[in-house]
Amino acid sequence: MELKELLANPGTAAFSRIKYLHRFGDDDQIKEFCNGLFLAAVEGKYQGNWDLLNDFLERWEDTAIGLQFRTLKLPDTGDIPWATLEKPLGEPGNADQQRVIVEDALRLLMSATVPGTVEALPYRWRREDYASIREERGSILAPTEVSAPGDG
Repeated sequence: MELKELLANPGTAAFSRIKYLHRFGDDDQIKEFCNGLFLAAVEGKYQGNWDLLNDFLERWEDTAIGLQFRTLKLPDTGDIPWATLEKPLGEPGNADQQRVIVEDALRLLMSATVPGTVEALPYRWRREDYASIREERGSILAPTEVSAPGDG
């Protein structure tokens, strides 16, 4: 029996997350999982604490889900006229700039009337005072008052 065959599963909901370990894990990861599973099951039984096994499985489910993205390649986007995909929400560490961009994106999501709507933002990368922009406009995501039907 091959090592990967140990993790063959029926593909039901109970195996929906751990299946990625079978598909994308290497032999060392599968050995580590099987050994840890055995130890967690034995310890859980003798301590009367099945949370040990549950916690072990949840950690490995998270690991297994991440494995599927190791070989993921981003598509070639060609020449994008506004910003590269490396910095779509602003400069690293510039929280005000990132917040302004995210707020504008959410505002567009709320106001767009057709799919594929694109809006050119007026900001000049690295030349704006984003803290001032946020202060001037306030929170554009603050809830607005909605009147109940019949309120005039």
